[in-house]
Amino acid sequence: SDLVVRYSHFPAPVEGLAAFRGVLEETFSYFPDLKTTAKTVLVQGDQAAVEWHYEGTLTNGVLSGVEANGQWVRVSGISLYRIHDEKEVEERGVVDLLGLMAQLNGVG
Repeated sequence: SDLVVRYSHFPAPVEGLAAFRGVLEETFSYFPDLKTTAKTVLVQGDQAAVEWHYEGTLTNGVLSGVEANGQWVRVSGISLYRIHDEKEVEERGVVDLLGLMAQLNGVG
């Protein structure tokens, strides 16, 4: 089975490991110092749920209309995973984009 990744801010599902790797590389290009921390991990059968946050500094590019400004951010989210034959085959999640944009725009 191939990987399918869906997040609330993706315009369409990302299909395949190579495509998802591209999404991650783009994210790291904006935030080269990005660090993700798992806060809660729940596993049942072939599924897992992870509550997490990431921290990083917007160093490069223009993200959703905001030019890189050296702003440090901390963003939370939840991801759900499905595993088959010891490989991740599905990932779905929600990221606090409102919180991210508020931090990048100096609001809140």
